[in-house]
Amino acid sequence: MDRPAPRTLTAAAALAELRETGRLAHAVLTEPLPIRDLGTDEVITQPIHLLDCRFPRLDGWYSTYEAPVVLERCEVGAVQLTSTFFLAGLAIRGCTFTGLFTVECGGHNKGGAVVELSGCTFRAFANFFDCLYEGPFVARDCAFEAGTNLLGNQGTAYSVSFATPPEITGCTGTLDVAGG
Repeated sequence: MDRPAPRTLTAAAALAELRETGRLAHAVLTEPLPIRDLGTDEVITQPIHLLDCRFPRLDGWYSTYEAPVVLERCEVGAVQLTSTFFLAGLAIRGCTFTGLFTVECGGHNKGGAVVELSGCTFRAFANFFDCLYEGPFVARDCAFEAGTNLLGNQGTAYSVSFATPPEITGCTGTLDVAGG
């Protein structure tokens, strides 16, 4: 199936489309996408679905997302999701990240809300320093080319904590890097 040609958008136009529809597809941005700006007082209540998009950085730090957040087949430079909470889940499928992927510090899900990484490539370090997953965590068929501390820092106060055993299958790269 042919995909539509990508559209070049500003971050402001992308945010306007997300506010209106909750979805952004086939878009190319040359500036960071600050999804945290979709909320009020750092709380975002609407769903966010990014499909077949390219942008240099995703900024969503210090925010609580009350509806599902989904990234599918996106190419992203850096990701900044420090101290974020995904109360209705986070699904990242078939994406490539070329810069630092940071989701450190904070509880990222609760109850049955799943955090899922499937079929993704992380070209730079993926930083999960001091994360707490109170709901299910799934990492399936991901390539951590520069490593990750997802299973690292064991025996320290800042290792990743999982309330339920994580489902990590088919992933490549060093998953237990120390530090963050």
